Amino acid sequence: MDNLLSIGEVARGSGLSLSALRFYDRAGLLPPSHVDATTGYRWYSPGQLDAARLVASLRRVGLPVAEISTILAHDDAATASSVLDAHVRRLEDGLAAARGAIAAVQHRWQASSTLAVPATDLAAALDRVRYAAGDEHSLPELRAVLLESDGERLRLWATDRYRLATETLTLGSPSSPVRLSLSTDVLDDLRPRLTAGTLTLHRTGDEVVVDLDGRRLGTTTVGRDFPDVTHVIRQPGGRGAVVDHVALAGRLQDAPAVEHWLLTIADDGAVELLAATDPLVAAAGEDDDTTLLLSAEFLQQALGATGPGQLRLSADGPIAPLAISRADAGEPFSVIMPIRPDAR
Repeated sequence: MDNLLSIGEVARGSGLSLSALRFYDRAGLLPPSHVDATTGYRWYSPGQLDAARLVASLRRVGLPVAEISTILAHDDAATASSVLDAHVRRLEDGLAAARGAIAAVQHRWQASSTLAVPATDLAAALDRVRYAAGDEHSLPELRAVLLESDGERLRLWATDRYRLATETLTLGSPSSPVRLSLSTDVLDDLRPRLTAGTLTLHRTGDEVVVDLDGRRLGTTTVGRDFPDVTHVIRQPGGRGAVVDHVALAGRLQDAPAVEHWLLTIADDGAVELLAATDPLVAAAGEDDDTTLLLSAEFLQQALGATGPGQLRLSADGPIAPLAISRADAGEPFSVIMPIRPDAR
């Protein structure tokens, strides 16, 4: 044992607590070089002290244990950079979500707020998210589109709990933060008028006055609290594939009418679509961690909400959401929940 370090020495040298070192041993992240069969004492090799210090550093910045394990297992710059870059994006997403939540709370004490956006820009954004909003069978708070501005960007959100769509616009001039939920009835009535000019929403308390180039179009109320969906939109890990929008949309359009598709993402990034016309066919991919059973309608609508270009499809597994993003953007614009074969 002369060349080995006790757990106490590793704790002092790395900054990790004794309980943390025991946990990382049980998790398989940092097992000791030797465990005394009689006393159960843990002993570590001198080289493990550097690993323990690295673990301590990564845990201080909130990196999950599984991702620390990936870095330690590969021990190369490319893997570390990929994992850490993804973690930074998550932290940035979390900060943006926190800012939005804080802004929403601050609205309670704001006498009024105003949002101005080019009418045609808002119309295009509404067209890209409206399909995911709830219908008459959904909760009242989901039969709406959330408009959320941090003063420089306007983000629209729509979800019916089975799919989610979002779109972001850059505002021409800074404004005060605004968060309001407008019902789909109001937006559907407003949409045909968004052909030119600037739409302005003046919020005072729960009342919203809608103006188009100084002409009042009407007055409405802010909808019920929209659910927090920011955590859903984060780009997942797992397998991903880049596909051509036109080719994929054409594949769906030319196929016979079906209710469900089996979508498989292969190791090499290839995408295969199989019409799930038979429950046995659908169940064939149940144990495949790259195959998802998807609503044909939801997939078609998500693809129809964006223009030509390269898309990235990403999924963590057969019961995790399918994220659809533009290939040149890191964040999804649509998320679709898969269907369990046994739930059909």
